[in-house]
Amino acid sequence: TGYFGIEGQNKCVSECPEHLFLDTDTQTCVEICDTGLYGNQTTGKCEACDDKCKSCFGGTSESCYSCSFGSIFAGQSSCINFGEPQRWEENGEDNSWTIPKDGDIV
Repeated sequence: TGYFGIEGQNKCVSECPEHLFLDTDTQTCVEICDTGLYGNQTTGKCEACDDKCKSCFGGTSESCYSCSFGSIFAGQSSCINFGEPQRWEENGEDNSWTIPKDGDIV
């Protein structure tokens, strides 16, 4: 623990106010965490998105706003690794993605 600055303000606090999150890289309380991080309501800190997410609202691959390079959307807010065989359900419909083989028309 220590003292943290509040983004856009000229004061230090011993913990971030309820509506702000601690950016541990800059030791600053921020309203919006940087890309690749999300504001964890439980810990009050900016924490890393799942590696499949470029931006997110939570820490799992089912809480992505956008996908990282090498991942694609599979459902409303879920990212999966591109090229891995996958199966998921969306709107009650069974979907699948398989790795194309040599000679396949894609």
